[in-house]
Amino acid sequence: MKDTFSISESSITFDSLRKELSRDKPYFQELYNADILVLPYKSFKEYNSPVFSEETESFVYHAKNELLNKPANIELFMQDDKYEELELHADTVNIPLLIWDYLVHPIAIGLVVNYVTGLIKQRNQQVDIKLESIITKNEKSRKISFSGSINDWKEAMESLPKDFWDDDILNGNPRIIEDEEFKWLADRKSEAVRSGDETTANEVWKIEQISGIWNMYINAFSTLKEKSNHQEVWNTLAQIEIKIGSLRKHYNFSNQYKLLFIESTVREFQKLFPYKFFTSRESIIKETRCSICGQIRSLRNPCGHIKGELYNGEMCYREITDIELIAIALVSNPVDKYAVINIQGKEYNYKLLDTFIENLTNPFDEWKVDIIKIKDPVYKKVGRNKPCPCGSGIKYKRCCMKSGNDMMDHFEFSLQKDMIKPDLIGKRFIL
Repeated sequence: MKDTFSISESSITFDSLRKELSRDKPYFQELYNADILVLPYKSFKEYNSPVFSEETESFVYHAKNELLNKPANIELFMQDDKYEELELHADTVNIPLLIWDYLVHPIAIGLVVNYVTGLIKQRNQQVDIKLESIITKNEKSRKISFSGSINDWKEAMESLPKDFWDDDILNGNPRIIEDEEFKWLADRKSEAVRSGDETTANEVWKIEQISGIWNMYINAFSTLKEKSNHQEVWNTLAQIEIKIGSLRKHYNFSNQYKLLFIESTVREFQKLFPYKFFTSRESIIKETRCSICGQIRSLRNPCGHIKGELYNGEMCYREITDIELIAIALVSNPVDKYAVINIQGKEYNYKLLDTFIENLTNPFDEWKVDIIKIKDPVYKKVGRNKPCPCGSGIKYKRCCMKSGNDMMDHFEFSLQKDMIKPDLIGKRFIL
């Protein structure tokens, strides 16, 4: 069979299905909380009653067993006494019509793949599948229709999360991940921990980190557009760097979810801030505790938890409980970028950043900035043997010309061609 694959908009969502439920039915709560639902076909030819595919019973039995230790639930969207099955005796395996939330997308893929793989092993021959599935994301849903081999279906479906996640970006409307979605993730992680499924709990942690990075980046961009709270934005960008660093050890980075874009663009934004010097502490750490078990660190009797590793959906770190400050150093390339020096009565100049941000309309507009050195206009017409304009009283050639202090930063911006606004063309930014 030649593979066919199509995607179309669908009006069916979890919310629309839940509105059909009656609260006085005994199965209401199970259906309401389900992450994956098996739906009936509305009709078949002249038969106008809802019917399920002939694989429904065995698929649901298989799925419920597989989901025993996973943070997802599957239910049949029908009362038992109204269940009717369509028998076709076709060569193609007709997987039931499924709807699932995009957050359990990998789990749903696994259910179908494992089920079909079992059929292939049982029949000792390759089989083709026919499957319609609906994937929902908030109030939107898409229907995916497929017929062909299970391997091709798996490959096609695994490419969908990026498309779904990026859909808001492509429409120019990147959105914040809502509190309800974080709560959903937290609940799934708790369920995984209770059931002893550490692998799933750790996978949920990764999704939480990605979602947090996504939100912080969009919020930082929005604040920059308001030309306010610049240092708060700087701190947020630093926090994004920390989160990406923690995530990288446990997640195979690609540009899925725009992570590589966010990482590189954070660095570009940091170039535009006027901060040049920072404080850095020199200290003696006398005691730390493990964030996982609370045990005081001991080299001879370690608790067994390794800093930076994941345990039941939480990353292990060392909590400092006793520290002695020795000195404060002044640095230009700090590990802790939060430590910006603020001088009383002095304000930083954010004109470069505020001017440039006017030319961006979307957090995911592509751009970069190169910083090159040019001669400060003050020094351009100064002769080598003339007094240095810095006021030192020394000849220019032996002072700022020799030290390089006569050079200044010049910012050259590269933007997507269709983003460039007329007022930016030919403009120079000098800091």
